[in-house]
Amino acid sequence: NIERTEASVPQQLGTSGPSPALEKRHAFTYAEVVAMTKNFAQVIGRGGSGIVYYGCLENGCKVAVKKLNKRFFHGDKQFAAE
Repeated sequence: NIERTEASVPQQLGTSGPSPALEKRHAFTYAEVVAMTKNFAQVIGRGGSGIVYYGCLENGCKVAVKKLNKRFFHGDKQFAAE
């Protein structure tokens, strides 16, 4: 089984209006997430619902990837707040 993860992928950066990163989403396979984070090698933060890792897309775009911990995950509102 391959898990799919949704992540925001910025198309261009702007200084006004909503972030394009929030408007466009792309689903990555778990294998792609493992590759972009180099097997979850660099922890950049921790939250109540999981650990956040540094990653880099093939196009060089830097990303933060949150790996949810089902034991501590309490819903979408908590996830969004972090």
